[in-house]
Amino acid sequence: MVVLGFDPGTNWTGYRVVKKNGSGYKHIANGFIHPENIPSSMLHKKLKFFFDEISVLIEKFNPDAVSIENIFTGINVKSALIMAHLRGVIMLAVVQKNVELFEYSPREIKLAVTGCGSASKEQVKQMVKILLNLSSDTVIKGNDSSDALAAAICHINNDTSSRSYV
Repeated sequence: MVVLGFDPGTNWTGYRVVKKNGSGYKHIANGFIHPENIPSSMLHKKLKFFFDEISVLIEKFNPDAVSIENIFTGINVKSALIMAHLRGVIMLAVVQKNVELFEYSPREIKLAVTGCGSASKEQVKQMVKILLNLSSDTVIKGNDSSDALAAAICHINNDTSSRSYV
């Protein structure tokens, strides 16, 4: 099973591709989608950029499933609305490629990866390194990247038969 995990952000969206490898995991690829030359005031152009980039990733890695983190409800209303737009774009790109989409809360992701639903970002990052057998020298840049890895691992660890949105 190959899972493409996303941690959406309108400036930086982290993605990671993880493969179930026997009883463990194998890190396949990672990166960020960053619409650096598009001003924040042009949300519609940013969303088009994200849609195109996500579509390319899905074609490139041909995942069995896509896992995405829910919106954190503690953010302000304006940020939540903008994030909802981006999540809709991710969902549309996934559905158009006929890939199953699964959504998990931050708490579910932390619980699946660390065993503790209230784990810190640093604890998630360290556990992801352990689960993927990444060397201690491997740097996981940014929380979006480790959260995307965690979202993919969370999906692999869960019985998802009733969670698909496609």
